[in-house]
Amino acid sequence: VEEGMSVMREETPGPILALAPFKEAEEAVELANSTSFGLHVSIWTGDPAKAAKLAEEGRAGTVIINDVIFTLAQVECPWGGVGGSGFGRVHGEPGLLETCYLKHISYDGGARKRMPWWFPYDDRYRRLMTLHLEGKSGSFISRWREVFKR
Repeated sequence: VEEGMSVMREETPGPILALAPFKEAEEAVELANSTSFGLHVSIWTGDPAKAAKLAEEGRAGTVIINDVIFTLAQVECPWGGVGGSGFGRVHGEPGLLETCYLKHISYDGGARKRMPWWFPYDDRYRRLMTLHLEGKSGSFISRWREVFKR
């Protein structure tokens, strides 16, 4: 394909393989990174160091070395794109987290005493912070007794 063709400018659902000639691998990375999409990169080489370098330079959500699309079938491998292909992740822990809505709710029923770290700070809080920052030796219990002594 040539650089100006729509297959090089538009995200096209597969199965389409766009092949473009290049002299140096860095030229191929530059061409791939020049698009607004970055779903998948497949690098074929017998040189592991070169593969690692190209994988780091490529802007894509998935990079596979010496294979094509096995990650889509491997549910433990996160899969998704960046840029115009950036729709989040599926599979793996990142894919699971995409389905989660995390919320922290802290409730004080009003029954407990004022905590030492609440404003306004007093001498007890200053002792607590001093002990913490100085790393005072002694047992945990003795340090807390020191904090709450009056």
